[in-house]
Amino acid sequence: MKFTTLLQSVTPHRRTLVLILLLLVAGSGLALLNPWIAGKLTEVLLAVEGATGLPGLGTLLLAWLGLIAVKSVLSFSTQYLIGATGETMLADLRSRIYEHIQILPMSYFHEQRPGD
Repeated sequence: MKFTTLLQSVTPHRRTLVLILLLLVAGSGLALLNPWIAGKLTEVLLAVEGATGLPGLGTLLLAWLGLIAVKSVLSFSTQYLIGATGETMLADLRSRIYEHIQILPMSYFHEQRPGD
């Protein structure tokens, strides 16, 4: 398959692919918040001296649960869009192959070996 043919298959889905890319970047960004919240939670639990202005334990736990929930929704959305877009692209490709086979002359099939 030529690159231009592949590009023709991908082009109609470019908006969805850009959305998938943005969701992946957002998920990666949220994944970076996880260690930060864990560090703040550790500071609160160990009651580190000199750590002023720390939020309470309940606030940190709620923030962590919220982060997990948002990451889960982003992950599900991303995986769903990847699967749906991939299946749609495969269906389009199969349709193009079927249409191409239908317009081939009968002599082509007589010249080919079975299974080729």
